[in-house]
Amino acid sequence: MQAPRNSVRQKGLFALITIVLIGLFCELAFRLTLKISKEIPFVRPDLAVEEHFYKELKLVQNSTISTDNDSLDVLILGGSVVADEWRSKVARYLQDSLRKGLNTSKVRYFNLANLGHNTNDNLYKYKMLGDKRFDLVVFYEGINETRFNNVPASLFRSDYTHVRWYHDIALIKQHPEMRYTVIPFTVHLFLNYASTLVGKRYFINDTPDERFYSEAFDVKTAPTYRKNLSQIVATAQARKEPLILVNFTYYIPEKWRKSNFKDQEWDYAGCDLSSPIRTWGTPLAVEKGILTHRAMMQQIANENKGVYYLDMMPLLPREGRNFCDICHLTDDGSRVFANNVASYVLKNNMIRSSY
Repeated sequence: MQAPRNSVRQKGLFALITIVLIGLFCELAFRLTLKISKEIPFVRPDLAVEEHFYKELKLVQNSTISTDNDSLDVLILGGSVVADEWRSKVARYLQDSLRKGLNTSKVRYFNLANLGHNTNDNLYKYKMLGDKRFDLVVFYEGINETRFNNVPASLFRSDYTHVRWYHDIALIKQHPEMRYTVIPFTVHLFLNYASTLVGKRYFINDTPDERFYSEAFDVKTAPTYRKNLSQIVATAQARKEPLILVNFTYYIPEKWRKSNFKDQEWDYAGCDLSSPIRTWGTPLAVEKGILTHRAMMQQIANENKGVYYLDMMPLLPREGRNFCDICHLTDDGSRVFANNVASYVLKNNMIRSSY
């Protein structure tokens, strides 16, 4: 009777070892796949949001920033128009203007703006800086969310998870066990993506689907834009950080309108970097989205006492010499933009009197 018992134990042990090895193989294979396809860190996949999706966070998080130091620290929130990653000069010109206006070299800026980012991204990043305190916070964004309107209302999700970027971020947050294993997350990710093949789920990719262009005239992003921006305002107020909301400006040449938008380059400056308007959708739908978001920002500013608000539209001439495309600014445009923000900040005494 002893031999059969040993045989059963050996088989059980062999089965357990096999299961462990298969699990280990799957873990390593899935981590490698996520690293290659999603740039999710192999060793610490649970840190993917900060280390992949929002890489710009680390530099700011690792810096010594407080209102007690001897420098004026400015935080920039927004999209590519004010992003160093887009080679925008707005932040640098703002720094120069403040240095000149305050007659000091002790002005630093920390730029969390990045390509395609909107209120959703900026709210998250701002909240992640809970132990930092800035002397000035500048927010400027109003176009990037318009891209998300290019879906029927039935496919739109208010948390923007109908866009792959936000779907993946939300899914990572749902799986805290990624600190130890990525298997449940990878299976969940695969099932969600597979559902698109059978028509049960839809994702907006880098450019909107032309089939749904007309759907963008229904600006479904307005409530989310308002909610996110309101939370950014509330966060700044709780931290006692002066926040200036700079309302978004854009430029669609009249000649372009009259040509039914067949030539997107008319009257724009020849910049090294520019984005065609189809990045966000059709011109008139994108314009409606921007104007709706502008209205949301103005309402928030009116409703929150002490919130600083600057409408850039009448201050930045909508001419080709200032615009690379519908929203990105030339060197001249960046300088005008920065000078207007600096003038407003100084005129309204938004920064402490020691400068």
